[in-house]
Amino acid sequence: MIPIKQAVPAPTSEGTKFLSLIAGCQTSYDVFRLLRSICVEYDFSHFSSINIPSDAQQNLSDLSVVSNWPPELVNAYDELGLLQKSPIIARLKSSVEPIVWELDAINVERAEGDKANAAVELFRDFGLEMGVYFSVHTAAGELGAVSFSGKRDALSMEEMLTLNFLSQSIFAKLKQFEIKKSTSDMALSPREAECLAWTAAGKTSAEIASILDISEHTINHYLGSICQKLNAQNRAHAVSKAMRMGLLK
Repeated sequence: MIPIKQAVPAPTSEGTKFLSLIAGCQTSYDVFRLLRSICVEYDFSHFSSINIPSDAQQNLSDLSVVSNWPPELVNAYDELGLLQKSPIIARLKSSVEPIVWELDAINVERAEGDKANAAVELFRDFGLEMGVYFSVHTAAGELGAVSFSGKRDALSMEEMLTLNFLSQSIFAKLKQFEIKKSTSDMALSPREAECLAWTAAGKTSAEIASILDISEHTINHYLGSICQKLNAQNRAHAVSKAMRMGLLK
């Protein structure tokens, strides 16, 4: 492994071009296609964006945001239980420095000899013999990594800086899509919004039922649905969360 000190990356002309394309992405699939183009530009074959796992998470498949790693590779990786003792994941949890890796060298750090050999064979079978991981984060503190891998010569410092810069922007864009989807899933129907607004005004279910001329049972159904959508513990919690999210004026 070759440690590279974290630097504030400055965009090259190539980086500026890709940055403009990242800004124009409207969906996760747009980002997927763009990452594929970046791989071609920098002579890599594979890319992946992942969330940094908690200690309880066992599978690589649960961490992936976007990736073109073959499903067969990911499935075999999880079946072998390679995530828990991954030297790369351990480095990503403890450092923000980019990680440049070579297949044989990185797996020397695995505690289990048999799994180290299995990891080497698995990645070599799929043509992933070297690569780089960039530690990334959002303003909200969400941690992840963007990686590029394949078979090529060592990266130049300019390539490192540009790819680091692009990785940060790519991860931020993907998280924007996650937030947008989450907000969409939490959207309230007009009737749910009415019920919650009256709840915020201090009305009981019976009073709201009288105001809206529907049954109290139906009011309770709407309020229960709202609590589920907002992952709220009770009605007061739902009102508080909805106000913070701008769902309730």
